[in-house]
Amino acid sequence: MKIQKTVGTFLIGAAIGVVAGILYAPNSGKKTRRKIINQKDDMMDMMKVKLHGVLEDMKDKLENTAEKAIQFLEIEKALNAKIMKLTLKIQDECPELTKYIEEMPNNSFTSTDTEITLRNLQAYALSLETMHKKYLAEHPIPTKAK
Repeated sequence: MKIQKTVGTFLIGAAIGVVAGILYAPNSGKKTRRKIINQKDDMMDMMKVKLHGVLEDMKDKLENTAEKAIQFLEIEKALNAKIMKLTLKIQDECPELTKYIEEMPNNSFTSTDTEITLRNLQAYALSLETMHKKYLAEHPIPTKAK
């Protein structure tokens, strides 16, 4: 009984398909070619609009990326200058601490995540600053007599 129902459903579907195919048969080749030629300009215009939209989107993304890169480089440059200044200050005021100064992190060129790079540089600058302040609090620098 289940097989008969399945076969019956299949035959009904096939009959509907045949009727629909006859009713909606494609035009002759000549008519179809004429339709394609007539719609060519519309299709070209539509493609131009879509392409223009894609190009504008890419341009916006590229400009946004360039702005972020410039901001990153400015912040990185400022952090590197701060680290250099702190390192020189420590070497000048507390030469015995120089053995505790790590080599300046140079992961900015290897890391692809700019936030991690900036966070690492900020953390390093903060560690130098903290070490310097702690040392000066425990070992005040004598003032020079005038």
